[in-house]
Amino acid sequence: MTSTNLVDKFDTLLSRLTSYDKIALFGHVSPDGDCYGSLLGLKEILLKKFPNKEVKAFSSGLPLFFADLGKLDEANDDYFKDAFAIMVDVSNLNRVEDKRITLCKEIFIIDHHIPDETLDENNSLVDTSFISCAGLIAFLAFKHNLSLSSRCASALYLGLITDSNRFLYAPIDNRTFLVAGYLMHFGIDYEKMYKLLYEQEEKDLRLKGYILSRYQISKNGVLYFIITQDELTKLEVNQADVASRVNLLSNVKGHDVFAFFVDGNPIRVELRSSISDVRKVASMFGGGGHLHASGCRLSSLDEVERVVEELDKLMEDLNHV
Repeated sequence: MTSTNLVDKFDTLLSRLTSYDKIALFGHVSPDGDCYGSLLGLKEILLKKFPNKEVKAFSSGLPLFFADLGKLDEANDDYFKDAFAIMVDVSNLNRVEDKRITLCKEIFIIDHHIPDETLDENNSLVDTSFISCAGLIAFLAFKHNLSLSSRCASALYLGLITDSNRFLYAPIDNRTFLVAGYLMHFGIDYEKMYKLLYEQEEKDLRLKGYILSRYQISKNGVLYFIITQDELTKLEVNQADVASRVNLLSNVKGHDVFAFFVDGNPIRVELRSSISDVRKVASMFGGGGHLHASGCRLSSLDEVERVVEELDKLMEDLNHV
């Protein structure tokens, strides 16, 4: 999508919002830095544009940054009945964390993921060429020459650097660094942000050792790690702690496809590859995401074998190239 089309679509959205007193922002299940940062960043942009409206963001967020960037909002069900909803960093209604989104009068999508289904062009602003949803939102702010608060810029920068893994993942283009430079103008304490992202407790070291000593290899070379609820309890970590470590299995020569299966209700699955399209495997199990970074949910660890079999087919294709 061209820059002009993006700006025009965003302007049309802003025009539609003038008819509403309440705007509700929603993110996806298991929110990451991009989801959390996009929600907070967009909320502040809309509050500045519409100071007399109620703009609230609903998500469990990223507690690591609550002290600096803030918690998300709470509301009773009545709030949503006359609200305009915006889904951020997610295009599949089933993957929205707060199901009260269905109570809202209208629903709009702002996202950068590849959609699982055809979207209504009048109710979506999606551009998969952006590395992060926060980057897309920041680009729109840049094109409107908005002056952002330090908190707003920091939230968007958080989304930009986490989804790009500190500018390592594709797609990275000139807009990525244009947006990063734009956000830096507003007083981001990036050193503190990076320190929080990299800071770890002793239990994190034990967890890393546990993962690296217990990962498995499929017949075609898929690296994968399975952890049960009993193991989570023993290690004093939760599902999110483990799922966020999936890249520990990256960059292993000859093993391009790797995956984590973390027990819970439901079981969280993280799929990664620098070459293969793991999204098509995630979609087989009701998930989605990016070509090289996707996820899904399983109801039982008995289903892990099926997922590994599908990933094995990707590795088989690579081995025959």
